Amino acid sequence: MEIAFLLDSSESAKTLLFVKQREFVLSLAKQIVQMRLKPHGRELRVRLAVLQYSSSVSVEHSFRDWQDPDTFEERVNAMVYIGHGTYSSYAVGNATRLFVEETKSDSVRVALLMTDGADHPQSPNAVGAAAEMKARGVRLFAVGLSDRAREGVNSAKLRSIASSPPSQHVLSLTDASLEKKLLKELVSAAASRAESPRALPLRTKQLNTVVNALTPCVRLARNPS
Repeated sequence: MEIAFLLDSSESAKTLLFVKQREFVLSLAKQIVQMRLKPHGRELRVRLAVLQYSSSVSVEHSFRDWQDPDTFEERVNAMVYIGHGTYSSYAVGNATRLFVEETKSDSVRVALLMTDGADHPQSPNAVGAAAEMKARGVRLFAVGLSDRAREGVNSAKLRSIASSPPSQHVLSLTDASLEKKLLKELVSAAASRAESPRALPLRTKQLNTVVNALTPCVRLARNPS
């Protein structure tokens, strides 16, 4: 199983909200690496990635960087808040590229996009970027950051971005049961794939072209290993 966390590091997230996102990622990550598949209690092989986005995208820890939970925690704690405009389409496009280049198509692939749904006016279409990610077999959760995510237009956008059904894939950072809900979904997804391990078909050439076009001017930055 490969899971990517996409943190909102824009000015709308503010410093305190960014810290809350980081705390959520660290807490959930600790539980994810301890997950077991029922009924046999088999250990689940997991790799985690994390990026933060604003008007640019910084890949803080890729799937290939995965070594152990401690290294991942160090990378998350070292993230520096960006604080510019919100371009969630860049985050989704770059995360899709990570899945394409660094994971196998028959793996359980999950992305958690943290956003309030309100992008910069010049941001490309996040719904379109999300559609390409989902076409790759990535299960996409949209995690609303605040009450703003529940407003009409923003709420509708999150529902369009997330995988179906939205009732399972549109969640809230303010929900005390958020981690419990996500862990339940992740265990279920892993168990389902274990029972039916066939790979999803890929439209490699076509989708690579679209993914590359989604982020023509995004600055990718990765912390040194």
